Parts: sequence; structure tokens; C-alpha cells
Amino acid sequence: MLAKTKLIDETLREGIQSPKVYLQTKDKKKVLDDLINAHLSYIEIGMINSSKKDYIFFKDSLKRHDPDRLFISILANKTPLYALSELKAKNYFMITPISDILIDIKFNINHKEYIKNLISVVKLARELKLPPPFVGMEDSARCNKDFMMEMILALKKEGCSQFVYSDTNGILMPKEFKDDIKLLQQIPDIELSVHIHNDSGLAMNNTINAIDMGVEYVMSTINGMGERAGICDTLQLANYLNRTQGNKFDLGLISDLSEFTAKETKWNTPPNQPFIGENLFRCETGTHVAALIENQESYLPYTFFIREKKLEIGLSINSGKKAIHHFLQKEDLHHIEVTDVLMENFKEELNNTPDPSLLKKEDYKSILKKIYTQIENN
Repeated sequence: MLAKTKLIDETLREGIQSPKVYLQTKDKKKVLDDLINAHLSYIEIGMINSSKKDYIFFKDSLKRHDPDRLFISILANKTPLYALSELKAKNYFMITPISDILIDIKFNINHKEYIKNLISVVKLARELKLPPPFVGMEDSARCNKDFMMEMILALKKEGCSQFVYSDTNGILMPKEFKDDIKLLQQIPDIELSVHIHNDSGLAMNNTINAIDMGVEYVMSTINGMGERAGICDTLQLANYLNRTQGNKFDLGLISDLSEFTAKETKWNTPPNQPFIGENLFRCETGTHVAALIENQESYLPYTFFIREKKLEIGLSINSGKKAIHHFLQKEDLHHIEVTDVLMENFKEELNNTPDPSLLKKEDYKSILKKIYTQIENN
């Protein structure tokens, strides 16, 4: 039996790299606290840079929470290692590009020199009594595979045993992705994580493939936030791991946090977003509404972790008798009986409305009262 996959949330780095997304320090603290309380395996709390405010946040976070559950990210150079040493960080990602296009653009050196530079960073980390880094291999999907293997083996000799495979541009099809993971799994005594962007709509698919292949860690953000199309959604991945591996991530708390984060960052949550999209709690279709009125679990199976969510029974041209009766009772229009004639006139009225989707609750009340009056007068 495979060991349980560890889930690393990256909202406080990758998530806030989304365009026009910002979290104040107090909100970062809430995100971190809630992720800890939701039993996430690990949380990445940000990247070392020149910001004094971030440094203070890192220091406070490492003091308030178990440092073994927190990661800080750095770029693969020597300068940020001194800050990590001062913070006494237990875990950190060393992010380094490994595709030829990014190495050429950022460093303009050959593979041999590049590996040599990485080794020098790892050696300095050791001198500073830091643990070996979790090596984040940016743009793994487009790299030269022979070079990737050579680099891993070289860093492994220096004590590195954890590597992040990153499909930074979200380009890989499932077979291509699985082939790369199989290649990496041939290297003994290393652990893998995957960081998959969603540009092709395959982040969740490929991450689940990684889980099913036995990869030790997977990465996600609240609401799938991140650069461009983002990465995997923490709530969706937590649900998958709970149901397939028996993990105990608190889906209710993550759901609440997803809504909080969307509000604070002005994130436009799609109405059909799994678990929290507003359309999940709306229904207008006749037969579905009839069943939901009797038992919400008929078409809303995740009520067991949704907190303080009320199902909205809406009206539309697809509404049946039970939906209209439910609406009338809720609006204290008990005297109106839902007959076949009323139903026929209701649907005709909506068919004659230029755009029924614009109708509000008060409009439906007026329409039903008018139809009832007409029926009574006849």
C-alpha cells in the first residue's frame, strides 16, 4: 500500500503571484492559521526577498507554528541563504530553472557551469548548517531530460534528496507527464513533488496521475490561484486525498478559507467552481428541485462539509409544480394554488419575456400574483 501523499499549499507565494492579487499581513496570518488548523501537511509561507515586512512575517510564522510544517522559497543563489540561516528555517525550496530557454535567458552559461553553480549554493547551505534544499526544478516539462537527470544525480551527491517537477507553463499531456515521472522514479532514494500549472486545463488531471503513481508530495493553492491559469485547487486536491487515501484534511475549514481568500483578494470565483461556486447551491430544474426539497443530498452530496450554506431554489422556465409551490410558501403566498392552468400561464409568461434570466424574486411574485388573479377572475 502506498504511503499517504503530502499536500503542500503554496497560496502565500504562488497564489499571490496572480495578477492584481494582494494579501495584507493580517490576512496572510489567517490563511496560514486556517491551513494549519485544516491539517495541511505543509504550507509554503513565501519567498525570501528584500521586503522587511515579509521577513518579519516569516519570523513570526516560524515562532507561532511548528517550523517543520513550513517552507520558505529562495532563488538558487547564495544571498538568501544568510536570511534563511538567521531565521533558522527547517525547510526551504531552492527554485532554479532547468530548461535551456530559461537557463540561456537568465544565466547564459552551459550545463556544466550551471550544475557547478548549483553545487556551490548547496555547499554554502551546508556550511551555514542549513538542511539540503528541496530543489524546485522550474520548467521541468521543457528541459533536456539527460541534463535533468545529470543535475539531480550531481545534487544528490551533495545531500539533496527532494526535487519538485514543475510543469511551469502547463503544457504536458497526461502521457508525456507520466513518462517524465516514471523517468525520475528510476533514481533511487529521492522524493518527488509536482507543481503543475493549469494553462491547458490539465493541472488536476496530471497531479492526480502523480498521486496515483506514488509521488510523495503535491502542490496546490487556495482556489487554484497562481500565475496565468493558476495551479491545482487545494480544496479539490484535499477532497481527492481524503477520499482515496483516508487523509483527514478539514474540507469545511478549507471551504471557508477559499471563500475568505476570494473576498479579500477580489478573486472572481466562477459560478461553477467545484465545492464553492454559487451555482452549486442553486437549482431551477423541475425534477431536481422536487428531489432537493425532499432531501438535499439527492443533488447536493457535499452538504456534510459545507458550513452555513443555504440551498437556493430558483424559478425559471424549467421550474415544476414543487418549485413554484416551494417559492409561494416561502413568500407567504399560501393562498395561491399551483394548478395546471397556472403552470401553463407561468411558462407562457416567461416565454414572452425578452430575457427571463434578468427576472428577480419580486418579478416572479408579481407574475404569479397576476396569473392567479386572472384565473380567479375567469
